[in-house]
Amino acid sequence: MQITPNVRNIPINNKGYFRVQGGSGKWQVEDNEVLTISKSGMKLLVTTGNFAGSYSVRVHDKVTKEQVEAQVRIYKPLEVQEQ
Repeated sequence: MQITPNVRNIPINNKGYFRVQGGSGKWQVEDNEVLTISKSGMKLLVTTGNFAGSYSVRVHDKVTKEQVEAQVRIYKPLEVQEQ
């Protein structure tokens, strides 16, 4: 089983996708306090929260017991200040 990409940079309060390949196709995502993660076929939709930082996305295959992990780096976009 494989998750791609293994690192994704996503701005605060935004979304990004991961693709899960291989395994039995019967997998579940570990709960995360900062990220909202939903499955759509073989894709994961990750919605970030308000907190910048690096967070893990873990996927467990219910049949093969494989586990894969990817990183989400949440960043705060640069703010333009008028003078």
